[in-house]
Amino acid sequence: MSRGIRWMLAAVIAAWFALAGTAARAQYWADIEPGIELVPVADDQRLALSGNDPLVVAAEAACGLTLDGLFRADAGARRFFELGWVESEDGYGTVLAEFEIVPTGEQAELDIEPAGYQFEGGEILIGFGPDPADEWGPYSVVSFFAGAEGRVEELARHECGAQYCYGIYALDMTADGVLELVVPWMTGFGSNGGVELFAVVPTGGFSAWGDDLESGSFWSSHGYTELMDYDGDGDWELTAYFPLLFSAAGYSFTELMTFDPERYEWIDAEHIAPELYQQQYDFYDQLLAVLEDFAQDPAPYRTTDDEGWGAFVCEMDGEQYYLDAFTMDEEGTIDEHWLGVIRDYIAGWHGEPVGADAGGADPG
Repeated sequence: MSRGIRWMLAAVIAAWFALAGTAARAQYWADIEPGIELVPVADDQRLALSGNDPLVVAAEAACGLTLDGLFRADAGARRFFELGWVESEDGYGTVLAEFEIVPTGEQAELDIEPAGYQFEGGEILIGFGPDPADEWGPYSVVSFFAGAEGRVEELARHECGAQYCYGIYALDMTADGVLELVVPWMTGFGSNGGVELFAVVPTGGFSAWGDDLESGSFWSSHGYTELMDYDGDGDWELTAYFPLLFSAAGYSFTELMTFDPERYEWIDAEHIAPELYQQQYDFYDQLLAVLEDFAQDPAPYRTTDDEGWGAFVCEMDGEQYYLDAFTMDEEGTIDEHWLGVIRDYIAGWHGEPVGADAGGADPG
């Protein structure tokens, strides 16, 4: 994992705890080893183009965006292009670091002929950046045809619906010889984020797994994703996160997604990672038992070293976890709405009726 990605993840976690008011005790998410190493690419193997490259200037003129990065499409490459900032006399500017994606575990070698993105007299380029005329506008990924004599023409564009993207993974995700782009994004507000995933067809257009590019959007509680080959079969997986409650509570669930070539879509990958999911099911089963006890008598869970937020905690598996997210007042009165949310999640995981179907109030 590169230093920039670690900084981004640390910033997101810090924001969660800032909302909670303190970072003294743990909140829950099931962490996963990234499953890859990012190795810097030698100058003579770089696909990224620098900010003062004539093709970058021409591409910006062609699309009207301020491009944070531009790189050559190559279906046979495994790359991560990470956005960074450098300070100069003119202020801050962007720089695009380029890394080779190397699996940390064994990965099956697949005999695949990569698609060609080189044409006689031209090549396909991929750029990404915001609209300078719209401070809060969407972050876009754009494909270009770069022809003779520096001519650059926009081919396709996808708006991510967010203000920030820290980088792009570019590799063959689905073992079909075609380049896919994995674009983690975030809005900068609370814990809004997601992952865009779509293919670059050999002629330079964009293609997704559904009726439109929106079908390749996976919401996540923050714009950070982990890329890996979880089961070593040569196919790539990626993670997304969602909060079980509101973002400040910090109780999260980690999902793993994989590509199903028969259904030709991205699906939940519990079947290849049962231990990951079981770890989370076990935690929330334990948490629900604690909450049921807390609802009867919050006094044993009150702390004496905190005021305000952080007044109620429990200990599970050697870690302390906040319970204030489930309370309605300083006395520790349980909030039946959020307790109902946890009950419904757990019932759903176990295939049981939830909400109104279970005979109770539907928490929404």
